[in-house]
Amino acid sequence: MSKVNCQKGFTLIEFLIYIGIVVFLMSSLTFISLNVLRVRAKINAIDRVSRNTEMAMNTITNMVQNAKSVNSAGGSLNLEIYQSHNDPTVFTLSDGKIMMSRGGRVAVPITTEGVEVTDLTFTNPTSRMVEIEITMRNVNPQNLFYYEFEGTFNTKENVRHSN
Repeated sequence: MSKVNCQKGFTLIEFLIYIGIVVFLMSSLTFISLNVLRVRAKINAIDRVSRNTEMAMNTITNMVQNAKSVNSAGGSLNLEIYQSHNDPTVFTLSDGKIMMSRGGRVAVPITTEGVEVTDLTFTNPTSRMVEIEITMRNVNPQNLFYYEFEGTFNTKENVRHSN
């Protein structure tokens, strides 16, 4: 009688090959997942800076459009406003925030947490026009490269109402 040897299972070489393939696939998926998270963090940083800049620019330009006159001096913008309770309206940079004061009241920030304004420049070639330049960056306390983003945005606006 002959003995039939039916082995069931894997040999050591097959087992090591399968483990190698699984380790390779898992490390590839981990690498891809980390990259997706980093890209998402970068997009969020860009979006936060863009939204804050847009909000600040809209606030400033709307106030300029409805002002009697504009005057910039040393990084601040002074607007002569028609409503006496809001006159003057002043925009300044303080502690990384764009601040707005209306009618001599306490200044309030018009930018939110998570961003820092590093430069705010107002230039007015005439008493009826102002050029605005804002440099803003995403706050990145851990100094991770994928949270870094800084942008400089500028616009010009004219006073629309006549005296």
